[in-house]
Amino acid sequence: MAYVAGTATSVADLLTALQSACTANGWALSGTILSKGACYMQVKVVGGYLTVLGGTGNAGSDTLASPATPAAALGQLWAADPFAFPLTYEINVHAAPDEVYVVVNYAIDRHQWLAFGCSPAAGLPGTGNWFGASLCRGSQVTGISMSTSQGGWNNFQAPALFWQTGASNFWTGVLHHGLDGLTWSAGAGGGVANAADALPGATSLLSRQPNSWNGEVVLLPIQPCVARPSSKVSMVGDLGHARYLRNDNLAAGDIITLGPDRWKAYPWYRKNSAARDGVYATAMDHSGTLGWAIRYTGP
Repeated sequence: MAYVAGTATSVADLLTALQSACTANGWALSGTILSKGACYMQVKVVGGYLTVLGGTGNAGSDTLASPATPAAALGQLWAADPFAFPLTYEINVHAAPDEVYVVVNYAIDRHQWLAFGCSPAAGLPGTGNWFGASLCRGSQVTGISMSTSQGGWNNFQAPALFWQTGASNFWTGVLHHGLDGLTWSAGAGGGVANAADALPGATSLLSRQPNSWNGEVVLLPIQPCVARPSSKVSMVGDLGHARYLRNDNLAAGDIITLGPDRWKAYPWYRKNSAARDGVYATAMDHSGTLGWAIRYTGP
């Protein structure tokens, strides 16, 4: 496992840092395709955005086999979002299971992320490959819409991993599960993979955080599920190195120590304690106190 931090003056710099961190820790690079085991991800710069797209293999000529669509992206979310350089980045490359997380901090208090990996969930007909990023529609949106239970609405984005509803065309994490004749879980028609607004899901626990007794945060597992026939649900993912949390009493970058493990906390976009639960179906420019933590192996 590796942790790399630095400053980027362009999206190309960020891509180079990500490729270097991955190849130094067991990933292979062919053109723009990073791979490890059965996990194949195409990460490249497109129109000023750092994009990620998953596939089931390398088809040659810098092309993925059976790719998802569209790609997820890190970059300017909407016209009023001051995405600016230089920015600071943190890259986490984990194994068992293989997962890669990129978090950037810019314009003082704004954060974005890009992530990919392979699910260890047993019994999947698909590869278990998954990916996501702050912007997951393939184009700019007009604001953020997310609450403890829902995300994404019309032209609003919920910039949080596997945090979406199956009732919209938004997705914030895509997983190749292969259940019920489907492939990638992109959109309601693809068996949307959801870890927050789902049964079982983290919604009820998120709404009860932080702990009312001592104000401490509880780290909640990120376990995307998909709806199945006969009103059933199957868990298709279980992220080994990231957790949901509420950051009411945490600043960005705070480290939580639990036994031998350390976790670094981040807002999904921009913390706002005054509207801690966020807003659904209304554009906003923050993510309340909804956030996440990534397993930290840095100094």
